Amino acid sequence: MDYELAIPSYKRHDQIITKTLKTLERQGVPGNKITVFVANEEEYALYKKAIPEGSVKAIVIGVVGIVPQGAFIERYYPVGTYLVRMDDDVERVMMATSATTKMDFNLPEFFQQAFKRMEEEEVSIWGIGAVDNPFFAFNATEVSTTLKYLVGVLFGQKVGSSPVPLKLNIDDRERTLYFFKLEGKTLRFNHIFPKTKYFGKGGLESPDRKQKHDEGATALVEQYPEWATKIMRKNGYADVRFKSPRSKAGLTRPPSCAS
Repeated sequence: MDYELAIPSYKRHDQIITKTLKTLERQGVPGNKITVFVANEEEYALYKKAIPEGSVKAIVIGVVGIVPQGAFIERYYPVGTYLVRMDDDVERVMMATSATTKMDFNLPEFFQQAFKRMEEEEVSIWGIGAVDNPFFAFNATEVSTTLKYLVGVLFGQKVGSSPVPLKLNIDDRERTLYFFKLEGKTLRFNHIFPKTKYFGKGGLESPDRKQKHDEGATALVEQYPEWATKIMRKNGYADVRFKSPRSKAGLTRPPSCAS
């Protein structure tokens, strides 16, 4: 099952090389699968100069903003494309091998298995765990289809005829709930998780980021009151916690993708 990999990036022409692109190279993803999406011509010039020749398929000028850029990326690829989306500051993608150990693994093999399972479950999106913690990851069901958060750091989707209609800046929570309502499942590979710094410096940070998160969390709970509850994190950011509606759970274990 062929796939493409898109990395939206903004003001991180240095980090993308030392983090996400280095991660992808180390874990087996060839450059001809990778397209980097930047905001404007000025950013394009910086990324073009910084990214080594041949390490990516293309650098494409898109638009500014997390949600608008996501929609641009979906329109860029043909309908039916198996598309992996990945943030620009991912240091590793790991698999829990026990409650105390974790390891790098072959990403292309995992992507193939993930899209295959996605088709078997008859859904349009898959995700991974959000927290770099092998204890919680390993002790979770390896593959689940109950309502679980599909973190925006790394996920896969089958491109539809129109972009997913997202509006809020907490777009990964909104995307999760949108697809759960649409398809009745959220396919998540719980033993897989990223090493990344959430709310890291650079990128699309803004002085009113906390306010936007608060507004987004409030709006999302109002839209999905049966599945979402607003909470406050220790870092002062509002967030959304998912409730546990009755749903079928995927309990079988796919072949290991470790190499």
